[in-house]
Amino acid sequence: MQDNYGNSKVSLMNLNTPLFSSGGSSMVFPTVMEGAYGVWSTKDVFGAGGNVIELVSSGASPSTRNFTATELTDGTYASWVSSAPTVRTLYDQKGSNNLANGFSGTAPLYIGASNTIKFDKGGFYGNTRQLTVNVGNQLDTDFGGNTVTPHSQVTFAINAKDTTGSKGTGTQAMFGAIDSAPTVAINQRGKLIVQNDSDQKVGLRQRDGSYTIFDTIHDTAMGSSFENYIGGMQRNINSQNLTQTLFDLFVDGTQEIDADTNTLNTACQTRQFIFGGSRFESQIAIAFDKTLTPSEITELNTAMDNL
Repeated sequence: MQDNYGNSKVSLMNLNTPLFSSGGSSMVFPTVMEGAYGVWSTKDVFGAGGNVIELVSSGASPSTRNFTATELTDGTYASWVSSAPTVRTLYDQKGSNNLANGFSGTAPLYIGASNTIKFDKGGFYGNTRQLTVNVGNQLDTDFGGNTVTPHSQVTFAINAKDTTGSKGTGTQAMFGAIDSAPTVAINQRGKLIVQNDSDQKVGLRQRDGSYTIFDTIHDTAMGSSFENYIGGMQRNINSQNLTQTLFDLFVDGTQEIDADTNTLNTACQTRQFIFGGSRFESQIAIAFDKTLTPSEITELNTAMDNL
C-alpha cells in the first residue's frame, strides 16, 4: 500500500479494536483461528468474502449454487431456494480440505431461517447425514498417531444445538478425523467429538490402531441454543512417569471433561475429516493439529460466540 506521495507504508490494526459482523454487532478478531488447520462455516470467519457453501435445491434455477455468507442472509438465498436444500460442499476457509456430500439422500440439510447445517439420520435405520473430505496420508501425519509428540496433539471445535429429526442409537460422530469412509463412522479408528443419540450428551472418543476404544461424555444434554464444544486430545507422561492419553472438553469456555486413560496404544490412523453423523445443528467446525492453551480456548470461545 502507498501514501498520497507514492511512498510505501504499512497499515497496522489494533487487535484490541472490535471488528463488526455483517449484522453490525462487534466481534473479536479471530487471531486464534489463524492457527487452525481447517475452518468450515456458514459464516465468513476471516472476512474474505468468498463462497462458504454449495447448496442443491430441486426446482431452483440453477439447482446447484454457491453462496457467500452475505448471500445466505441478504435475501439472495431466499429468492433462489425451492425445495428443501441439501449441502453439497462446505468450503474450507483456512485451507483446501472442502467437506462434501454429493448424494442428496444422505447430505445434510441447510436451514435458512437459522443459517445452520442440520445433521440427522435419513430415517431411523437410514444413512447418517454427514460431510467428509479424504486427506489421506497427510492427515495421518498431522492428526494420526498417539505418541508424546506435537503432531499427535489435536483440538476440534464446533458450535451445536439440539434439533428435531430421526434419532439413531448409541454414540455417533459429530466432528473429527477417522481412518476411512465407513458405513458406520464411529466404529472406525480416529479422534472425534461425539454425541450420544439417546440423550443428546456430547463427549470425546478415540479408537487406536488395535480398535481399543476410550470415550468420555459430558453429563449435561445439549440444549436448544448454541453451545461451543472445544475438545482436545494429547498423549502425555504424568508426574508418576505413566504414559496417558488426555481428554479435555470445554463447553462455552468452561472445562466439563478432564479425563485420561492408559488403555490406548501409540497407533491411531486418520485419513479423512468427518462432520455429522448424529442429530444436531451447527454453523462452524474448526480443526487444529495441536492442543490449545487455556488463553487460546478462551479466545476461540469468544470468537465463535461473536461470529
